[in-house]
Amino acid sequence: MKLLNLLFILFTGSLWAQNYIPIDTADRAKRDLAAASFKNSGDEFIKFVKTNYPKKVGKIMALSYEEFYKDFEKQIKDGSFVYDVRFSSYIDKILNQLKQGNPNIPKDLRVLISKDPSLNAYCLPNGTFVLNMGLFYWLDNDDEVASVLAHELSHNILKHSLKRGEAIANDELSSNNKNQIKSIQKQKYNKSRAALELYRNKLYASGDLRKKNEFQADSLGLIIMKNSPFNEGAFVDALELMEEYDSIKPSGLKEDIYRKFFSLPNQPFKDDWLKREDFSNYDYSLYKEKIDKDSIATHPEIEDRINKLRTYFPGMKENDIELKPSKELEELQKIAKYEQVPSLYFFEQYGAGIYICLYYLQKDPENQFYKEWLGKCFEKIYEGRKTYRLNRYLDRIEPKDQSESYQQFLSFMWNLSLDEIKNISEFYNTKKAPE
Repeated sequence: MKLLNLLFILFTGSLWAQNYIPIDTADRAKRDLAAASFKNSGDEFIKFVKTNYPKKVGKIMALSYEEFYKDFEKQIKDGSFVYDVRFSSYIDKILNQLKQGNPNIPKDLRVLISKDPSLNAYCLPNGTFVLNMGLFYWLDNDDEVASVLAHELSHNILKHSLKRGEAIANDELSSNNKNQIKSIQKQKYNKSRAALELYRNKLYASGDLRKKNEFQADSLGLIIMKNSPFNEGAFVDALELMEEYDSIKPSGLKEDIYRKFFSLPNQPFKDDWLKREDFSNYDYSLYKEKIDKDSIATHPEIEDRINKLRTYFPGMKENDIELKPSKELEELQKIAKYEQVPSLYFFEQYGAGIYICLYYLQKDPENQFYKEWLGKCFEKIYEGRKTYRLNRYLDRIEPKDQSESYQQFLSFMWNLSLDEIKNISEFYNTKKAPE
């Protein structure tokens, strides 16, 4: 299993990286074709909703889906997804194996590969499955990939998205909901507090439904794995990996990396760049969230999900051997690794992109691939600082939720002046290297 106490695994395959060319998402024809196909699918789904649900319920559901599908179609056209035969062929192969012994899996499935580098996958109400690029990097073997797919297929088979949409629509139309809203509107005082309380109760109820749905998808997903040629023990392995991934905080950068890569010929390094604000006296107990994040989490605590599976499936097999990835997955893992920074750049997460570049340059100081991306990300940071939009591209320091390493990085970045950022950007964009 990968060393998840660090942000990323130790650098390997530097020659491969030097020659790596990011996946091309500029093919307008492929994007337009995918967007058109998605729109047709969405239109058919909305017609189904309007036809098969009571008029008022179907109308509310359809409006919600129309808004979502319109935004999603735009994401496709904007290049958020990749159309690489290496990924599509691999997923088709995994799906075909899952279908063995599982006739309840739909035949015509649409799968999109998102550039998102996080470990996640999801299923849309119209049966479109989205797998993040990060999934291929973080998962260790084909059986774990199959486990994630089995879980998402289960959401589709159990029609969780449709049932949730119907529940929301029914709640909106209920007399109880209407009476609560009227009561708040009639109040002279504390309207905001009453509205927040109503909103919070609805969120918590929605969170409970999501938790129930996740366990149902886990249960059916495990059965799908049992009926397939894959190792069913990988299902728990994948959940445990996701649990570890959720707890990761960017770490691993040493302080001397800043001096090494930012001592420039025309701009000597300044110790003041590394100064950090003192948060030691801040009392976090004085701050209380208005909304309990755990109560509305999309995925309940994974440890609870695993324990439930062990309770309800006492004969469930768990792995005591290390499963190896296929050659196809190994290739995709490499691609996903080197797509991390280009993907973060695409999603305008330039600060995170710089952090990752520095992490890999710490392992391989002569790696031109990461030096070039360092320059590209700093150029965007400069533009953000100049136009007063830096908060959009660079995190603020949050000591409670960030590692010491990441706090030091953010302190360094926020301490740089506009001209200093410009000098760093120009230096690395001319493809030079510090002495």
